[in-house]
Amino acid sequence: SKAESPVTLPVTSEVLAIPNLLDRLKALKKHAPFVAPHDAVSKVKHDAVKNDHFTMLAIDIDKGNKSLNDIRSALKSDGIASFVIHSTGTSTPENKKWRVLIEISEPIDSEHWLTLQQYLCYLFEADSSVARKQQILFLPFKSDLTIHYEYFLGDGEPLDVGGEFAANAIAYREKQEDEALKEAEQAQPAQRQSLSLTRGQVSPIDAYNESHSLPELLRQYGFKKVGKKYLHPDSKSGIAGVILLDGRYYSHHSADSDPLADNHTHDAFDLFIQFEHGGDHLAALKAAGEMLTQEGISITQANQRAYKADQELSQPVKFEALPASEPEPEELLNPCTVW
Repeated sequence: SKAESPVTLPVTSEVLAIPNLLDRLKALKKHAPFVAPHDAVSKVKHDAVKNDHFTMLAIDIDKGNKSLNDIRSALKSDGIASFVIHSTGTSTPENKKWRVLIEISEPIDSEHWLTLQQYLCYLFEADSSVARKQQILFLPFKSDLTIHYEYFLGDGEPLDVGGEFAANAIAYREKQEDEALKEAEQAQPAQRQSLSLTRGQVSPIDAYNESHSLPELLRQYGFKKVGKKYLHPDSKSGIAGVILLDGRYYSHHSADSDPLADNHTHDAFDLFIQFEHGGDHLAALKAAGEMLTQEGISITQANQRAYKADQELSQPVKFEALPASEPEPEELLNPCTVW
């Protein structure tokens, strides 16, 4: 086992030149051997998803300074019997950090793997980055700088990926999805500056929303559907956080990976602004007007014609003055003078 006989890494002069011990350990870790939770030839995300054959689960516990016995007991209570626990390369006695590699009963597809991984992260309050399909897992290593190393091997039966643990994981995922749906239902639409349209003009925003479906846009922009949710292409956690509700987009992702994760719902035009124009509303508005057509011409041209016509209708009507008439004789103006 690699845990029993971890790789020994040499400490170079370049590493020793780093003043901080933790930074030295991080520099060493870059040279450590690693594995991936799947058996794809390449470790990149595209190949891992295409291969869709995941062979192990993992947990990274970086917080709480938990002891080895704490983790063993937690694994046992959750019915996990075949595993390796080892301290990681940056672990110290004052801040213990652990990795757990879990043997599973059979290979599983990426969606089921993600469901199990997310549940493990929840149970152990673990680092969610381990749920990324392209995440590599550094194997145990030691060096002259190592100040804390422990390990334990659990030699029981592999985790049944179709058993009670898996059922609990699916129930947890469904609960999370229901809570996310309730949150999305209560969210208000994002506000944008209203357009000032004259008689006969058409809103490029309305026209764009009517001609583009959100599911199609999400596929176009690289979102991946996971259950009832979608995974943002820039997600760092690997956890799907986008919901479509009544033709609106709602995101639970962090604002770092999704600018539309602002506790509001969004329409198709908001995605057009972000993905095609880098958040520039005016540029998106102009592009939509030129791209979309109405009666064979662009909406921009149609709106220009409508504006011109409205201006002409709004001009005040000019009346020409009538020529002055001859004054009437006084006797006709005052009939009393006949007498």
